[in-house]
This record gives sequence, C-alpha cells and structure tokens, in this order.
Amino acid sequence: MSNDNNSGMLSRIECQAMKGLAMLSIMLHNLCHLMPTGRGTNEFFYDSRCAGNLWDYLQHIDGNWFLVFGSFFGQFGVQVFLFLSAYGLVKKYEQGSGLGVGRREFVSEHYWKLFRLMIIGLVVAIFLGELMKRDGGWFLNNCLGMEGFKMHFMSRPEYWFPQVFMVTNLLPYPDVNIWPGPYWFLGIMVQLYIVYRLFLHTSAAAPRWRGWLPVAVFLVVTLLPQYLVPHTGDAITYMRYNFLIAGVPFAAGLLAGRYVRGPVVTGKAALAAVFAVSTAAFVAMQFDFTLWLWCPLPFVAAVASAVRLCGERLMRPMVWVGAVSSCLFIVHPIVRIFFFTWDWLPASTHYLYLVLAVYAAVSILAAVGYRKLIAYLPSPKKVTQYR
Repeated sequence: MSNDNNSGMLSRIECQAMKGLAMLSIMLHNLCHLMPTGRGTNEFFYDSRCAGNLWDYLQHIDGNWFLVFGSFFGQFGVQVFLFLSAYGLVKKYEQGSGLGVGRREFVSEHYWKLFRLMIIGLVVAIFLGELMKRDGGWFLNNCLGMEGFKMHFMSRPEYWFPQVFMVTNLLPYPDVNIWPGPYWFLGIMVQLYIVYRLFLHTSAAAPRWRGWLPVAVFLVVTLLPQYLVPHTGDAITYMRYNFLIAGVPFAAGLLAGRYVRGPVVTGKAALAAVFAVSTAAFVAMQFDFTLWLWCPLPFVAAVASAVRLCGERLMRPMVWVGAVSSCLFIVHPIVRIFFFTWDWLPASTHYLYLVLAVYAAVSILAAVGYRKLIAYLPSPKKVTQYR
C-alpha cells in the first residue's frame, strides 16, 4: 500500500504496522483453524453454532486460548488489508502521485503486480501438491480431510489455470477449488481494483457527491445480497469468496482516506479506551448476523489503536513484517503444507504452540527469501501518465 499523503488519519508507518499485524493474524488463523483446538469460524457464512461455541469457550477459557482465538478471529486480518487497500488507493490515486492514471493502465499494472507476486509460489504449491498426492496416498490419508479434498481437486489442470489468472473465485464452489488456500484473496483484489477504477474513483475536481454516493451504492450492492440469501450454504459462501466480502472495510477505507484529516484519537488513555471498547464491540457483534456483517469496523479500529499504543519503538517489528507481508502471504500456505498432520505430536498444548512458533518462523524466513527471488522477475510497466 502506498500512502503518499501523511496528513490523513493514518501515517505511512502506521499503515505498514497494521499490515504486519493483519498478516500475522491471517497466518495464525490459517494454521490454527486446522489444529485439534480449532472451533470453527464464521468467515464465508454465518452459522449460529460457531457463535455458540465461542460463547461456551469464553465461559471456560483454558490454556488453548491463543490457538482458539487465532482460529476464530485471525481471519479478520483480511478485513484490515481491505481497509488499508482502499485507504492507500485514495491517498495515491486521488491525492498523491497517481493522479491522472488511465483506467486501462491502472488495472493492467495492478493485475501484473499481483501475478508477479503469486506465480512462483503457485507453481511450487502445485508441484508439492502433486508430489504428495502421488506418494501412495500416505500424505492424503494422514492430513485433515478438507485439505486432502482440496488437494484432490487441485490435482487437475483445469483448476490450476483459473488460479494462474486469478479468476478461481468465479468458478462454482470456489471453497473447494482453491489451492493452496489463501490465494483466493488475489482474485478479490483484482475485482476490487476494477470496481474501484470504474465506479468508485473520484478526483478533487469532481462534485462532492462523487466522494460518498458511489461508496453508499457499493455498500448496498455488497451487503443486500447477503441479507437476502440463507446465512449458511453455497450462495452466501460464493458471494463472500468474491468482492462482496469487502463491502464494509473497503467502503470505510475510501471514506477515511477522503474525509478524515489527522488522527481521530490521540493520547494513550483515549487510545486504550478505543481499543477496549472496539474489542468488546467486535466480540459482541459475533452473536448476531446483521452485526457480524459490520464487525470489520471495530476490528480495524482495535488494530489501529493497538498500533498507536505501541509507539514507534515497539512498532518496528510490526513495520518490518508489514514490509514483507505480501511475500509472507504467498509463502505461508506453502509452508503450511508441511504442518497438516498431527499424529506425530504428543497430546499436549505445548507442542501445538511449538508447531505454531516454528511455522511462523519458517514462514517469515521464507518470505524474506521469496522477496529476493521475485526481485529477478520483470516488474510491471510503470504508469507514466501522472501529473
């Protein structure tokens, strides 16, 4: 994300730190929800049983709390990325160095930037999936059932190429066509870049209503269909594997970038209060479908206030992770392939925490190496039609 204008609600370094926290929470979720301690989560649909499981656990919290909360809440890091993406688009293409970029150039540059980031990781993931599928079935028989199901589907080339072109989201039943898992998010970003540049982009010379009315329409278009279908099932799952999942955080990021000048809250006490209230509101909103659709707002507020509370020194590790977050997104599901089985682990929470720590460390090291590797790939042509 680029934030060329530091006079807004968030500075560039705060955005980078938020990206780092969001990426760590996504990485945490993507392993924790497969662990024996996983309790299910409402991500692509809303099942009241998941909320009931959360309520039961909150009344009987045990030593697995970090794993359980990572499983249930970590996926909301995606919502932070959606907010920051919209915020950054406003700062760059409406207020900063990207003024005047054409629609075709904008979509092309962003598409190839994502393609360049993904392609080596996808090839490695497909190779590993094929290798493990052809080892006599040992890996598939010893991994968790759903992941084995995904690998079975991705063993056929007709499921590889949609991901290569980042259109897997448009296939029927995208939840079983994705490999190695989180790459579905890249398809959503392609969709959002197109929607933003065609319908949501504005300029300083445009009428004031252009800044908020298309955003309001976008919110209705993304939220209303989710209200009209059953809260569980294929219909809402399909919607939320596409850009409809981004309605609330992306709209919030656009409005924050356009209308908020300077930090909304300052002072440690005030920030601590925002963090506490936002966290409590976020958890409470998990128990009602309508509120759940809006819960990315308090989650983003909690992450932003947590970053500001840390101060510059404590923020540095998060900023560093934020700098490699795109590469970490690509490599962590590949690393995760080797952590699907649990039979060799002693029945102890301590070993699950050890696995999580090793998984995180290996993923971060792999991300550093991957960033150096893709540096050798041709960069997408830079857009030159800037003012």
